[in-house]
Amino acid sequence: MEDLPTCWEINRCGREKGGHSVSLDGECISSIEQMGHSCWVVAGTISPYGPTCILVRDNNGICASCKVFSMYRLGDETKRSAVKKQFPKEHKKYMKLLLEMERKSSPNERPAWVGKAQS
Repeated sequence: MEDLPTCWEINRCGREKGGHSVSLDGECISSIEQMGHSCWVVAGTISPYGPTCILVRDNNGICASCKVFSMYRLGDETKRSAVKKQFPKEHKKYMKLLLEMERKSSPNERPAWVGKAQS
């Protein structure tokens, strides 16, 4: 099995369940939703909750410069395929959220990196 660290392991924010920053900043929605390899759709730039990720907020709300996004986004088939195999529930939720976003917006409103969601 491929090693697939979560966003909180990569960024060391401490906002995962039981993490060192939870008492101060609360548990991150990515941890609550178990979306540590797809955090941008629940805690980042395109999240319906707004950018709740501390690192994204500190970086002008842009996920594209984050290591996690670069590693696991849909365009990186190697890592995304590994996430799909090892974390099928997370991948299914990720694809569902992308499809919902695609349905709600016109092609001109979607971020360029989203592309067309495929399962």
